[in-house]
Amino acid sequence: MSTEKIQEVIIDIPKSNGKSEFSVCEMMEDNKIHRHNCYELEMVIDGEATLHLNGNHFRMKKGDFWLTIPNNLHQLEKNADETKVICIKFGESFLLEKMYNLLGMYPDGFVGKFGKTELDAFLVMLD
Repeated sequence: MSTEKIQEVIIDIPKSNGKSEFSVCEMMEDNKIHRHNCYELEMVIDGEATLHLNGNHFRMKKGDFWLTIPNNLHQLEKNADETKVICIKFGESFLLEKMYNLLGMYPDGFVGKFGKTELDAFLVMLD
């Protein structure tokens, strides 16, 4: 079993019970197939990765992003050590307060792509 961290936390906003309500992480290594009770919005910042989502497989590259909803079975495999993936996790209360109307249009999650302009703007926000 690897002793390396799977994620490096960049931002963490805890709820009063100490659990994360909103966090931003960089994926450090591949993860095993799993599911959890939060939403994850992930994006390939550099390189390529393979996303396994509910039995479907997607080849993802720089600028591609996806949303997993609670209980989606998923796994991310980085296709090279240089691949950089950012993960934004948020809970139900964050969703209800901030994002319900937007995400309600995609009950099964979605996979999308940023163009160069959108990707550059997103990267500036991370600096």
